[in-house]
Amino acid sequence: MNRRNYMIFASVVAFGATLIAQTPRTYQMSTYIKCKPGNRTACEDYLNNTFRKAMKARVDQGIITSYSLSRLVEPGAYDAGYTHTYTISSTKPFEAEATDAYNKAGEQGAGMSREERLAKSAEMFDSVSRIRSVSVAGLDPKVEKGDFVRAYYLKIAPHKQADFAQYMQKERKPMMEQIMLSGRHRTWTVRNVLFRGSQDPYNAVELWIYKNGETAMAEAPPTAQMDAWFKKAHPDGSYQQYLDRGRELRDVAMIRTFKILDIIRK
Repeated sequence: MNRRNYMIFASVVAFGATLIAQTPRTYQMSTYIKCKPGNRTACEDYLNNTFRKAMKARVDQGIITSYSLSRLVEPGAYDAGYTHTYTISSTKPFEAEATDAYNKAGEQGAGMSREERLAKSAEMFDSVSRIRSVSVAGLDPKVEKGDFVRAYYLKIAPHKQADFAQYMQKERKPMMEQIMLSGRHRTWTVRNVLFRGSQDPYNAVELWIYKNGETAMAEAPPTAQMDAWFKKAHPDGSYQQYLDRGRELRDVAMIRTFKILDIIRK
């Protein structure tokens, strides 16, 4: 895998922490950034103030539906090529950033011209990659500031996109509802990544959202517990067949963990 694909791969999220699994389709654009070495405090201060004000104005004016900021919490963030990601969401295929209204709202919110903000951003961080995604399946949106996100980057088997979507909606979602009711995690969502080519390292991401880092980084529950949750969702089904079906449809290419630092939504 070349460096460009690795950087993009390691960065989806499609993630946004609005990473939210809403019933209507949601479109997201995530930008992955790397705070300048030795400048993390100033970088996060800028993101939490001037940059945030620009995004809040865009949400308040209805140009975007939400904004989120997350930080990669695993060791070696600089080696991964990025340290943070910010995500903007819309109920329509993404064109917001191309509009004059988007830029004007940013100027009004931040009190700086677009050129001034771009120059300041360049002082604080490098933009590494950008990615777009669309929701496939998920549970009620309950993501909050301080939550942790465990992101599973998936490669769907060739010509199996429709089967994958049906599996997630009809088989996986009911089981995830049972796991959520247990209190183990806050919510769950699956998103298709809008890449162009079949050779991309992944084309979907599954997001498990937790209330704390300890649970997010913990080992998976015992098989017996997973089987019990499955039986509640599918009384006549086979947990082993469910697992086998999932393996036929996708491979897990990579796993990353993020902490949600900020969310703005109406």
